[in-house]
Amino acid sequence: MLRICTHIVRESDFFLPPSLLEGAPEARREYYGRAWDKVLIKWRDRSAIKQALADDAPLEQWRVMLNELYDLNLSNTSPQYDRLRQR
Repeated sequence: MLRICTHIVRESDFFLPPSLLEGAPEARREYYGRAWDKVLIKWRDRSAIKQALADDAPLEQWRVMLNELYDLNLSNTSPQYDRLRQR
């Protein structure tokens, strides 16, 4: 997870394991789909997610691009949202 976040900050894109750099688009699609929830779970604060995924924020631009390129539906709501909202 640290590797993914560090790569996003330094390179402005999402970390891919070397085996997926030349791999089939289906493999990258699956990887992005699984990794995205792990990234969102790290944010415990709803306002932090909103800030990170604001309209012109790099992470939001990247999320929209992946949704379009790989026909994904990467959420902008943490998988923990309902549980955190009840606090």
